[in-house]
Amino acid sequence: PPIADPNDDRAVDALLAEPAFPAAFHLLVQRFREVHVGHLLHKVIANEPRLLITQHIISLHAEHDPQDPDSGLTTTRLVARCLASGLMSRGRVLDMLKRLRQVGWVVDAAAGADRRITRMEPGVELIATYQARVGMFLEALELLRPDRPWLRMLHDHPAFFWMLEAERGRMALAEDTLRVRLPAITALAMRENAYTAMIHLLHAALPPEHRLPEAGPVSVNMAHLADRMAMPRSQLRRILSDMAAVGLITLLDAQGAVRVEPLAIRIIARWFAIRILRFDRNAAGAAQQLALPA
Repeated sequence: PPIADPNDDRAVDALLAEPAFPAAFHLLVQRFREVHVGHLLHKVIANEPRLLITQHIISLHAEHDPQDPDSGLTTTRLVARCLASGLMSRGRVLDMLKRLRQVGWVVDAAAGADRRITRMEPGVELIATYQARVGMFLEALELLRPDRPWLRMLHDHPAFFWMLEAERGRMALAEDTLRVRLPAITALAMRENAYTAMIHLLHAALPPEHRLPEAGPVSVNMAHLADRMAMPRSQLRRILSDMAAVGLITLLDAQGAVRVEPLAIRIIARWFAIRILRFDRNAAGAAQQLALPA
């Protein structure tokens, strides 16, 4: 099939209607839970602004050209790119960068010809996190587009990952965030760890066969979930209250029992579909840039 435009709602609707989409949904929910583990990761990419900071870190590094001293990851370029998104302040970006440097998720790069420029690089763990995130979406895409070679290229050609991330970085500047495309997702996008909490609720609602989650009560150990997400239970309760306020879930009792509502299933399914189409487009662009044979 041709590469669809992820900004075309008709293309998104068509992907959602494909028989293999529920299997892709199942896979992404499972992989999301496998990838998003650990106290530090839950803090680093806990909400949309923090995730965008790390995305720009990866993308700026991917754009680095050793022959161009005005390329690559520096504090100035990172702040400028993050501010362009309109989601965060300079102080917030600098605080996040400081934290990432303290834990080794961002490190100093080898000095270049211009000693006045302090270039940085993503650390090993941040790179591994993004490689896993890219891999899970390309794996889901392969269920829907078995002819695509992108997952194989990710495994076989190290340069493909970086070119793909450079493509994603360029597109991130030109496109609306998913919060704009899907206003109901704002309750998840801006609240720390709300995406992750919703994925766990949807996982509890998954039927054993490959169908989309079913609206209705779910059985989730809230104490265990709060511990897994490395957050106080009071914070998890606030997340659930935010979800309930916009109709994503209904709170059934004071202990945290919830009912997943159809809106939550529709929103996350559409979020997945848009991201799958974006990865397809960006992977195609990366393969073309590298002249990799399909």
